[in-house]
Amino acid sequence: MHNAGINIIFFAPGIYQDEKTSEILSARSYNVVEAKTLPELLNALAGHDFDIAIFGITPGSENITDLSATIRSICKIPVLFILPADTDSTRVDQAKSCADDFIIWPLRDEELILRTELVLSCHSRRERMRQPDSFPIGDMTFDYKNQVLYTAGGIKNLTKIEAQLLHLLCLYRNTILPRELALETIWGENDYFKSRSMDVYVTKLRKLVSGDSLVSISNIHKVGFRLDIKKSTDGEGKR
Repeated sequence: MHNAGINIIFFAPGIYQDEKTSEILSARSYNVVEAKTLPELLNALAGHDFDIAIFGITPGSENITDLSATIRSICKIPVLFILPADTDSTRVDQAKSCADDFIIWPLRDEELILRTELVLSCHSRRERMRQPDSFPIGDMTFDYKNQVLYTAGGIKNLTKIEAQLLHLLCLYRNTILPRELALETIWGENDYFKSRSMDVYVTKLRKLVSGDSLVSISNIHKVGFRLDIKKSTDGEGKR
């Protein structure tokens, strides 16, 4: 396989740093971007066009089903998990259900390369979707790129931070967006003053969507925020 031009996002917490996994892939001419935290991962996905995601899963780390679902909600790329040798059967079953393939750590260089190439060969580049710029929200449409919300009452222009926050809420729609994730992704840090500022922006967004009975933004105390979207009668946002 000709690897030049193939872009890999490698999410590598903990033990996998010792394996120099990115170096193994880079030596085969893959372009590798490493992300060590979930905010870094989301920012990388927003700014690059990747062909495959490789995630090292450690005991007690993020729920791998949710992690895979998050990636697939942003862009349609194949996912390859790296699992520790002592992974329990429940998490192995999760990996089988939500990833394209998985490999057991410690790794053998050739096996990692082979699995990566096999997963890539099963996915045509034509079938990949870039991160969507437009999101249906009830009977509204959110244009993230242009920071505009189209509502029945007219066009609402959003500030950069409002657009970023609404974008994260859309990615986590009907699930909880963690406070810490939003703070670190948008503001780059988690402190009291940034947290209070975020609450103000959430209140503003709540007012903007309040005219649509299909949409609500709720505050989950000390946990995060939830954008709930019910299905409209025609199933599409209106513009």
